[in-house]
Amino acid sequence: QKPNSGKSQVLIDKNDYNVLLSFYEGLETRGGGGGLKWKFSSSLCSDYQGVACDPQGKIYSLSLAAFNLIGTIPSSFSRLDQLS
Repeated sequence: QKPNSGKSQVLIDKNDYNVLLSFYEGLETRGGGGGLKWKFSSSLCSDYQGVACDPQGKIYSLSLAAFNLIGTIPSSFSRLDQLS
């Protein structure tokens, strides 16, 4: 089954959600603008800009270049087993 674009009501897999949270907490933005506005009060994939999930809620794509982010990619990214 082909993954969706992350626009449906798919809930993010709990493990993948925790990886996103860890990543987000270590970020800074450059140039004072455009940072991510992720809603960690939600588990819906569609509430996370630049994140796409498959129908099972596993993150398969991150498109974050436009957000001017500074930070380190955490080792926990290895737990995003569907990320390509």
